[in-house]
Amino acid sequence: MVLRLVRLWLSFIIFILPVSSAQISPIYFKKDSSNRNNSNKSYTEIVNTNNSFINGSNAIMFTKKTGSLIIFSLLQLCAVSPQSCNKMMNDLFGILTSKPNKSQKYSFFEVYTNGSPDGTSWDDVIGNNESVNELRRLISLSLSRDTGLRARRTGVSVPRNILLIGPPGTGKTLMARAASEEMKVPLLVASASEIVKGKYAGVGVERIKTLFDTARRRAVSNKNRISMIFIDELDSCGRSRGTGDSSVSIDHDNTLNQLLVELDGFKSRDESQPLVIVLAATNRKDILDSALLRKGRFDNIVHLRKPDLKDRISLFKYYVNKQRINGRSREICVNGGRRNEIIFQALNEESIDDNQNITTLKVVSPIKLTGNKYQAKLFSNKTAIVKTKDISNLFGRLRAMNNNTSEFNYDIKYDGCIENDNIDFIERLADLSDGLVGADISAIANEAALKAMDEGRIFATEGDYLNVIEDTILGKPIRNIENGPDWRIAIHEAGHILASFVLENVDFATRASIIPRSGGSLGVTMFGANDIRNLRASELRDRLVMILCGKAAESYVFDGDSSTGASDDLDRATLLAKAIVKNFGMNGIKYTIEGKESKMKIQKELINAETRANNLVKKYNKTLYTIANELMIHETLNTDKLNILLANSDYETKQQPNSQNNLNSVINTIMNDFRKIRDKNINKDVVKTRGDRRKQAFVLLLILILPNI
Repeated sequence: MVLRLVRLWLSFIIFILPVSSAQISPIYFKKDSSNRNNSNKSYTEIVNTNNSFINGSNAIMFTKKTGSLIIFSLLQLCAVSPQSCNKMMNDLFGILTSKPNKSQKYSFFEVYTNGSPDGTSWDDVIGNNESVNELRRLISLSLSRDTGLRARRTGVSVPRNILLIGPPGTGKTLMARAASEEMKVPLLVASASEIVKGKYAGVGVERIKTLFDTARRRAVSNKNRISMIFIDELDSCGRSRGTGDSSVSIDHDNTLNQLLVELDGFKSRDESQPLVIVLAATNRKDILDSALLRKGRFDNIVHLRKPDLKDRISLFKYYVNKQRINGRSREICVNGGRRNEIIFQALNEESIDDNQNITTLKVVSPIKLTGNKYQAKLFSNKTAIVKTKDISNLFGRLRAMNNNTSEFNYDIKYDGCIENDNIDFIERLADLSDGLVGADISAIANEAALKAMDEGRIFATEGDYLNVIEDTILGKPIRNIENGPDWRIAIHEAGHILASFVLENVDFATRASIIPRSGGSLGVTMFGANDIRNLRASELRDRLVMILCGKAAESYVFDGDSSTGASDDLDRATLLAKAIVKNFGMNGIKYTIEGKESKMKIQKELINAETRANNLVKKYNKTLYTIANELMIHETLNTDKLNILLANSDYETKQQPNSQNNLNSVINTIMNDFRKIRDKNINKDVVKTRGDRRKQAFVLLLILILPNI
């Protein structure tokens, strides 16, 4: 506010200056009438060299006053409109600063002269390998000169515009930054919401024109005559037309029409024009206008999916290793003269011999230089050698070793962390984070590091990451210090854990907790991710039993006195039973139609699952109590504790039966093997292994021997 007032007063003072005093005095012509008697005509002649019609003082005054008038006009322009003044100065004299301007910000978009502003590469894009490879292929087609030659000779039109579609957090913007970094062309970044924002009609149309005109001008200065536009959240200006008759809707439709013309209009594919590649991103393809999605507008659509187990492992490795590298890296301090102290982080140091290391120096202070990276050699005598052209802008004085390299002295500010940084737990983290996307995993790694930092540690542990995953999915923990853990909740979660280890088609429980959460959960049992999308009926029914085992455990222990804590389980069980009957048709097509029969079938599925859950809890009641007691003691059980606990319980259960029961169990096992072999004989598609054939022969011999005993 103060700056605006000062600028206003400055402009007022400049305007009221007596500019009239800068007017130029008139120049007179001298008439010579000495020969009037000889001639009736008067004439005007130019005076000789000693008495010119413009004397020297008048010429100097003319120059001074004209220059003063120009300076006053420029001051008035800069006082009233600094942005216009800066633009005019740049157009007339080039960029005023000594360093090249890497970015330029306009009212609704930004321009980067040489690709991504932060140096993002394809190595930073983790997961979605199919989408990444497809985007890289399309980008290479636009950049390759050989491809252009072959395309011209075969009459092929090289794809230009690409649309990225995927759920939030899957890396659409990250892929756009990596693509622009690989292309090394001028990048114009705009938000679709900024394009349509404005109080007056026609603003969106003008902004679309300005965006594409600027892209074409920037492309002319590029050696490949290519520029790139990235429009984020395209659905803001690309939603379907005709949704209303209001002035806002009409203006929105006009903005979209202008975008369609720029993408594939009358002159959009003129070969004499520079190439403008449009890369857009959205997660709402369903509301985009059909004309925007047709071939010619967006030639290619790249779909991004949520990461699977393999992708989540890669994501956790990337972010956790990134933290580990920062923790292990030394920090060196250099006196930068006028810039005072400059701090570098020595990343990925590799030892050449006992006296020198090769590293990448990353500036971490001062803030305005943060992120710059330089290749260097560090010596044991606390000297470093770098390329002069790379680092000359940081230091005023460098001792030159030769024309290419320079040397400077440094002090060690941080010697790196040498504590154990084992990351064997990565796969367990990925197993528990089913459904999370790359942005979620990045936030989890950051939160775990913050937790370690609060406790005075450099590296986050497995427990830190697991706690953050629980907080992300379920909410923050709410600890009841007065009453302590709830026995009923422990029994409930023990029922789920027991079912996961007993039922064949259910993933193992990997973590369990009876700590209430702010998200509304009183307890939680987390399961491993199997990433199987085609589920069988037996698998779904086992999952249904597992869901109801928590309620069954409560009913068994408390003599039928179950609680409201099982309400969420009942809702999920009902939805799954409906899906089994109606959506998947696993009981027959006739039950997929809404009616009394389908409702009865759903009810039967739930009753059968409840019966199986009750029988399972009764059969393994000792194991159930053992798990619940451990939950009361520790409140949270991880994978290792659960495996040890249930292995010991299962071992004790197997030791109890007598010899007769053991003989019966052996016979039952043999008969089950025989049934499996019989099923394989019936199913001709199954190829029997050598072990199967040997087992078949052994079972047939036992069948012949046992009746004679």
